[in-house]
Amino acid sequence: MELYLARVKVFLSSQNDIFARGTPSDILRAAINERPTSYRVGPSSWHIGNVEEIDVDGLYFALGRTARSSQPILDQTSGNFIEAPFDRAPYTHVFVDTKLELVAIAQKYELAPSPDRLCHALAKVLQSSDTGRAGYASFACELLSNPDRFLSALQSAYAIRSFTVTFTRPNPFDVNRDFQAPMERLVDEAEGERGSTTISGAGLKPEPLEDLTRSAAATGENAKARLVEEEGNRPVVRSLRGNAVSISVEGVETASDRRSIISRLRGLYQRIRFRQDSES
Repeated sequence: MELYLARVKVFLSSQNDIFARGTPSDILRAAINERPTSYRVGPSSWHIGNVEEIDVDGLYFALGRTARSSQPILDQTSGNFIEAPFDRAPYTHVFVDTKLELVAIAQKYELAPSPDRLCHALAKVLQSSDTGRAGYASFACELLSNPDRFLSALQSAYAIRSFTVTFTRPNPFDVNRDFQAPMERLVDEAEGERGSTTISGAGLKPEPLEDLTRSAAATGENAKARLVEEEGNRPVVRSLRGNAVSISVEGVETASDRRSIISRLRGLYQRIRFRQDSES
């Protein structure tokens, strides 16, 4: 089973009293524990269920979609074959660290063709909770990117001509404080949703760009670079996004399985954000 790592962003509303809404971790946990159902879109709706506590910050739950379907059966009364309607509810497994706002979602093609679709479905379900609809916060969910290949391209390039990084409203506690944090505050004060900034030059140094890249990778944002890979070559564009982070697991059913997955989730986050090789 493949679990894809993502960041659930809890954007606190400036219109509500801070003591009423609590911390992002509190709001995320409250929304999950409501076991919300999204508003029906067409013939189906999404739902959170089977919520279980793993440790003080770790939760497990199932994310699924209900839909009406039918199957052929033999009607014993008439002796005819008929289509009998029934409710289908496929679901997948989700693990979350509410403090880090990190999730790991098992890919299930019966629910969605890609893990990013599952992320977006999760955000919509959370927004449909009483906590979300009360206006205390809004939710977003984005896949994490493995920064290794992008960082390697920066470090080995003959010249970096430009570097672009995206950002949203303030949420993550671990963003680059010198650059991203002020830009996020600007987005918030301007009542925007997201933005990007580009640094250009004849040959940018890769070292200051590493923390920005790791911050973007760990918070579901993107970074791009226009670089010359070898002297005399034409510039090419390389992107951080497109290399999603995932872990393979054998099982998710036992308490031991779930503790192990939460531990690996936290370890991978540390490696991505801070270059700490702590995944087990």
